[in-house]
Parts: sequence; structure tokens; C-alpha cells
Amino acid sequence: MGVHVCPLPTAVLSTHTGGFTDYSIRDLTAFMEECILHWNRLGIVFDAVYSGFLGSPKQMDLVAAFIAAQSDDDPLVVNDPVMGDKGSTYGPISGEKATRMPQYIHHADIITTNLTEAAFLLDEPDREDAGEHEVMDWILRLSDMGPGTVIVTSAPDPSSKKRTSVLACDRADGRYWKVACDYIPANCPGTGDAFASVVVGSIMQGDIRARPSCEGGGLSRTGA
Repeated sequence: MGVHVCPLPTAVLSTHTGGFTDYSIRDLTAFMEECILHWNRLGIVFDAVYSGFLGSPKQMDLVAAFIAAQSDDDPLVVNDPVMGDKGSTYGPISGEKATRMPQYIHHADIITTNLTEAAFLLDEPDREDAGEHEVMDWILRLSDMGPGTVIVTSAPDPSSKKRTSVLACDRADGRYWKVACDYIPANCPGTGDAFASVVVGSIMQGDIRARPSCEGGGLSRTGA
């Protein structure tokens, strides 16, 4: 997408954690510290900081401090609060990290969560039958935690079990929007990472086109 990316790896795993046990994970916190120190010595300024999987509270602290150090240059901050899916946390995610995540997303301009992660952030039960207006209420509450734009993927579509939706809200103009698509009954780890990366890449390319209101109307900031 024409964006020069500087990766900051947080961990390396032998497999993803969905459906596999006894996987091997190598924590890279020490490397993260060395890498950030090197960038600081070079005086590198970033246009955006996009964080995904963070394996420990210490890694959260490192990234939060890095974002704060870049704040004078006002980078776009996007946070994918990776915690779990389908009602369960991912294997490496500790209870302390999940507990601290609501404070961590305060640093973000945009967050992208799946439905399970949105429920965890709000201490709500994860329900596959959550209605559209209920999810929109969750989005508003998540935005009140700090991020100006909240995007929730894998939201149920009330019109059909064969459909799923991405629902979002921009606090600056109070508008909601929705993108519905066919549900594919397959487990594809990494799709959330790809989704958030495309969102960041599009914004870095200057994609600020007006967003339509949600399908079917009836969704307003006061009515959700």
C-alpha cells in the first residue's frame, strides 16, 4: 500500500493458538526495548503507530511510553486489542493483561476489535445473538474510553445467520456505519490483523472519504 513499515515484533510462536496445544512461544520484550532505544537514537519520527498482539503488561507499558514519546508529532494511533475470539481468550493472554486493556486503549485514535474483545473490554457477556443496536451501544461506550473511532468486526447480522457485519462509529461527527458481508464458516487466524492493517494503510494513503450511515437508517447517536 506504499507505506514504509517498521515492525516491532512482540513474540514468535510455533503455531497460532487456536486449536493447537503445547505450542512454543518466544517472548521478545528485551528486543522491543533495544529496538525502541535504537529508533530513539536515530530520531525517527513515525506518522502512525499500530499495535496488535502484546504478550504481557510490560509490553503494553513499552508501547504506551513509545506512543507518548511520539506525541509531539501527533501520529495516528491504532490499537487492535488482541485478546480472544468466540468467547475465549487466546492462550498467551494473561488475566492481568486483559484487565489492563481498557486503560491501554485510551491512547488510541482508532481501535479495531472483534465482538468477543469488545465484550471483554466492557465486562459484558459475549453473545452471538447480540443485536445491532446493542453492539452500537457497546461502540459508544468503547469510544467513551478514549478512541475517537471504534470498529467492531464479526458482529451478528440480525437479518440472516449467513451474514456478518462490521459496525463502527466516528465520535467526531457522531455517525455510525455498517458493512455487511456473507459469513464464511471457516477459521482463518490473522484476518483481524489483515483487516486492521488495511484500515491503517488506507488512512495513510489519505482515504478520508465520507462514510455512509448504517443500512436501513434508524441508527443515531441518541437512538443506539
